[in-house]
This record gives sequence, structure tokens and C-alpha cells, in this order.
Amino acid sequence: MNRTSGKKDNRPEKFKIKVFGDDLAEIFLKAASEMNIEQAKKEDKELKSFLSGQWEEIHLEEKNRDELLANWLKKILALSKNGQKNYFNFSLLNFSETGLSAKISGQKNLLQNQTSHKLKLEEAKIKETGGKWEAEITLGQE
Repeated sequence: MNRTSGKKDNRPEKFKIKVFGDDLAEIFLKAASEMNIEQAKKEDKELKSFLSGQWEEIHLEEKNRDELLANWLKKILALSKNGQKNYFNFSLLNFSETGLSAKISGQKNLLQNQTSHKLKLEEAKIKETGGKWEAEITLGQE
């Protein structure tokens, strides 16, 4: 990730995360985890302080795996923003290339009046190469 100092740029910063896995389900879990680690970094939070909270369920059906990954990550970001939580525990209950049922949990943001640097999903792409999976996720700041 390239960052420059000095002159302030009003455009949102964009950056990419790449995750790799042996199967498609692993990609979805790693993508969610990495995205939320980046969210915590943007908010200057200690990752080790996150404890498991109440589990919440997510159910999604989409046309293809790219849309499913994008909407999975968007749903987690929306829940994070609306519930003011950071999610770090993810469990897939049922999974296919076009649908999933999952449980997620995290910790409520305990600091009031904190500067928030919320992320938004720009793009999510999945590819398979030689039996291994890769996802590239582009995130920006709201």
C-alpha cells in the first residue's frame, strides 16, 4: 500500500487485499477476516482486545461466486457500521458457489467519539488456478 505525506488528497484511499486458499469456503472466511483486520487498523484498535460476542446469522443467495463474495463482505461492513461492532469470528454453516449461511461475532466499539475510518467495498474478484483459489478485494474509505 503506497501512502504519501504532505499535501492532503480529498479522494478516498483505495487498497487491495489478496487472500489465498485451498477451497472457495476458505477464501470467504479469510476475506472477511482480513477486511476486518484492516478496519481495526484504520480505527487504531488493538486486535488482541477483541472478544467474542453474540453470534449473528447471515444468509445470502447470489447469481455467482463473485457477487456472493462482494455481498458477504458488504453485509459484514453494513452490520459493523450499523451495530458499531468489529467482527473477527466467522463460521460458515452452509456454503455453495451461489449461497451461504454463516454466523459471525465480534465486539461492540467501546470508545465513544472516536474518529471513524469506515471502509467500503469497491470490488471483489475470485479466480481458481491449478486447484488453488485466490480473491482480490479492493477497499476504499467512506
